[in-house]
Amino acid sequence: MPMSPRQLPDLPVVDVLDEVKRALEHTGRGVVVAPPGAGKTTLIPLALLDESWLGEQRIVMLEPRRLSARAAARRMALPNPRRTQDWSGNPYRGGHRGDLDPATSA
Repeated sequence: MPMSPRQLPDLPVVDVLDEVKRALEHTGRGVVVAPPGAGKTTLIPLALLDESWLGEQRIVMLEPRRLSARAAARRMALPNPRRTQDWSGNPYRGGHRGDLDPATSA
């Protein structure tokens, strides 16, 4: 079930989610530039998960540090911890935490 704007925290990226979705639907790629704390890492992937155009494609996010990756995975698990465990993990040099589905990773 897609996330409704009512379920999303009031962060700056909420205002541009429709634009991001349209751009990704047409090009399949995107880079979002916004200040720290805007919701880029945690809200956009969650909002995209149930888009029909995503199909078998995956959402790949890169974080510069293990701490950032772990914090993002924990934050994304807050709305629905059980569902997020099915697709979230954070691989890093020397190992990984979480169970990664071969199709998606966060």
